[in-house]
Parts: sequence; C-alpha cells; structure tokens
Amino acid sequence: MKFIVFTRYNKNIYEVNVSSDTKIGELVTVIIDKITYQYNSLCLNDEKYFGYDFQMHKRLSDYTDFKQENRIKANTSISWRCAEYVLYHPIAYYKSGDVFPPCDNWREGDPINLAPFLIFNGWGTGKTSVPNYENNQYPCLVIIVYELNGKIHKKCTNIFSYNLNCVQTRVDVFTNKKVTTSSILKVFNLMKQQSEKLSENYVNNLIPEIKIEFDHLSNE
Repeated sequence: MKFIVFTRYNKNIYEVNVSSDTKIGELVTVIIDKITYQYNSLCLNDEKYFGYDFQMHKRLSDYTDFKQENRIKANTSISWRCAEYVLYHPIAYYKSGDVFPPCDNWREGDPINLAPFLIFNGWGTGKTSVPNYENNQYPCLVIIVYELNGKIHKKCTNIFSYNLNCVQTRVDVFTNKKVTTSSILKVFNLMKQQSEKLSENYVNNLIPEIKIEFDHLSNE
C-alpha cells in the first residue's frame, strides 16, 4: 500500500510504502520519523484520525478504509481543531503494549462536564482556560475501573469533576450506584496528586486508573 503524506503548512510531500499486514502503529512510527513530531496528528482523507478512528494495535487490513493508494494529511500543534486527535497518547500506549483508547466511553466524552476528551467546551472559540473540573485535557483525566455483573468496566472521566460529584452525591455517575467511603477517599487522593502534576509533560504518560467499589448495602 502507498501512503502519500501532505504536511499542512510547509507543503512538503512524503511517500511511504508498506504491506497491508502492517500495524497502524508501525505505519505511524515510519511517518513520524519522516516528518518529525512538529506534526502531531494524522488524518486520512480529512475524515478519520490515526490512533483514534484507526487504533494503533490493529493492522491496515483490519479496516476497509485503506486502498492501494492513500492520502494522509499531517497537522501541526497549532491546528486547534485537531487537539482531540493528537498522536502522542496513542503512541505512548502502543509503545507500552496497551490499547488506546483505554476505555469504552472515549467517543462519548465526559459524563459530568459534557466536554469531549482532550479539549474543553469552548475550545478554540475564545476561552483560553477553564476550571480543572471543566478541562478535559490529558492531565485531568482518569480511568474509573469497577466490576459489575461479573465484568470489569473501564470508563474515562475528568478526575476533578468526578471527585466533585462523589463529594456531593456519593454516587458513581456511570452506574448511579453509591460508592464506598474508601473509594471516595482514593478518588480525592488521586485528584490531589494529579493537581500537583498538571504542569508536567504528559506526552509519554498513560492515564492513571483507579478501582472503585460500591456500597452494596445502600444499593439494595
């Protein structure tokens, strides 16, 4: 398969040839090596994004979108419309042998502040900052892990908004079940830790996970 990569601003064009059995992550790595990390997202035909619509651990042959010749557009960090699709995080998961997104609600966004992940409501339209509980950029995210009906679930949320909801209602927003006091304390402690790290570079970090338990007596 041939991939022709167009860089959005300097108009350079690159060509990459790989087999259909190539993993998405391998293809992305080759492309990034050619164009450098100043380009932080890749999309096919201006529609679907690598790492999100095309998961890094899967192969080109797993998707029907890819043809014998494909056009990819590389976007820079100043492309605010592409902030939801930066490559750093999927690449970090791919290199660690994990799957990205690491949850089953990534497309739904945060259930409390109702913003998409990696941006906040109003992104690119005037606001330059919002309170942490409204800001769904990467350092503010956490994966809530819980067991229900014999199955492990993983849901992404804003740690600050989730903590605020727990304090106010003691209810898990994903299940509407009461959570234990110890779980609320774990959420609070993780929120404090994340708050102290907001200025750090999160490019190579994975989203922290926290397991919560339900207060079964109060839910009966």
